[in-house]
Amino acid sequence: MRQLFTAFVRPHLEFGNVAWAPRLQKDKDLIESVLRCVTRVISEFKDLEYTERLKKIRIPSMLYRRDRDLIEVFKYTHNLYSVNMSLLNLDSTSTTRGHRFKLSKERFSLNLRQNFFSVRVVDKWNRMPATVVDATLLQAFKCRLDDNCETE
Repeated sequence: MRQLFTAFVRPHLEFGNVAWAPRLQKDKDLIESVLRCVTRVISEFKDLEYTERLKKIRIPSMLYRRDRDLIEVFKYTHNLYSVNMSLLNLDSTSTTRGHRFKLSKERFSLNLRQNFFSVRVVDKWNRMPATVVDATLLQAFKCRLDDNCETE
């Protein structure tokens, strides 16, 4: 069932920005409900709570998958991309709290822009603890990110 889900269902749930990073909570719940239904299909896990079913099947929630956007932010802020893009801007004025890789948040007059990658990841990234963001290797960051996402 896990292989069927990852091969046929999850790509449809993750396709496009509207599905991958919905702005409204009702849309997020709707996407997550598909995963809830998939996990209920397995008869031996029917009586378990949703989070327990996910652990048994070893499938991450869609919320967790959306938090993996931060890996791309890490690559960008730590110069792991060879392309020089101005997608995200480091905030040089913020020196009080948090980590040294804070991003500046741009303001836009249209709500349409709120779901763009370069806008939606800024708050999540700036809230990350310094112990996670200051990782020197990408693999270390992924492990620390997973630990941080599981505790939230």
